Amino acid sequence: MSKKDSKPADQKIQVLYKKESSLPKRNISPAQLKRKEEALKRATKTSPLMKWKNSDSFFYRGLYKIINGIWIGVVAVGSFIAWLISFFLF
Repeated sequence: MSKKDSKPADQKIQVLYKKESSLPKRNISPAQLKRKEEALKRATKTSPLMKWKNSDSFFYRGLYKIINGIWIGVVAVGSFIAWLISFFLF
């Protein structure tokens, strides 16, 4: 391959995605824009328990572990009771 056949470095790179600025602009109504912003807020919202799980405070992390352990026990007992009921009914 000679130097004449080679492409410049910027042309050799394969484009895997289009830049946002190169996409055509759509006219979005204010209602659609508001729904989109609300959906983004809901998607990025964290629950108080997840905040406690990742907290720097030892108290909140310990409280999370206690509540989580109690919840796992309640679910395990409830699942066992549901299994017993289904076993004896059928």
